[in-house]
Amino acid sequence: MKNKNTLVWIIIVVIALTFLVYSFFSSTFFSVNYSSTKESSRMTKIIEERMSYNKMDKIISEFYDESEKDFSLKISFGDSIIKNDPSLNHTEVALLNFLVGKEYYNAGLSEEAIIMFDKSYSLEPSPPVQAYKAAALAKMRDFDQAEKILRELALEHKYYFWHLGNLYEMIGDLENASKYYKYFSESDFRLADPAFREKALNRIAELSKEAPQLLDEVVFL
Repeated sequence: MKNKNTLVWIIIVVIALTFLVYSFFSSTFFSVNYSSTKESSRMTKIIEERMSYNKMDKIISEFYDESEKDFSLKISFGDSIIKNDPSLNHTEVALLNFLVGKEYYNAGLSEEAIIMFDKSYSLEPSPPVQAYKAAALAKMRDFDQAEKILRELALEHKYYFWHLGNLYEMIGDLENASKYYKYFSESDFRLADPAFREKALNRIAELSKEAPQLLDEVVFL
């Protein structure tokens, strides 16, 4: 009877050990497999992002190569990529719209520029896009709307104090222009580039003259 009980206990212990060993290897396998899947997914994402960056670098390079030839060629190239490349994501399309908008802006075509800036902003809200829109509005003498946009930007980014100073120069409000240049020169961010402070102080000095030479457009640093 004693031998029979001993045998039963041995069988129970063997079964228990077998179960524990199975559980250990199963959990290890699934853990490693899950970790491997996560790592593979992460690497795939990194590779896709790098491919996307490389693609955009190439497109931007080609875009600016076209500018050396002709303004209209550049616009046509940008529009063609936007319309015909389904692989572009919304951020890439937004960037291309912005670049095309800048070309219109630099060519003095403010209305066309604003259309492209609005398209870009609707896809990927970005302060620089809004700043260029404000600059285009200022060129069209829509100072109220330009001021509204730049004030909103300046609440979040002190960099845009500079653009507000530019705008007030264009309006002829030299007191406010000098005030915002002073704000800009004293902002902490300008320490990253001391030349920014010098530019602001130069504008303040210019505005203090009896017959200052005023800006007639927003200047992008």
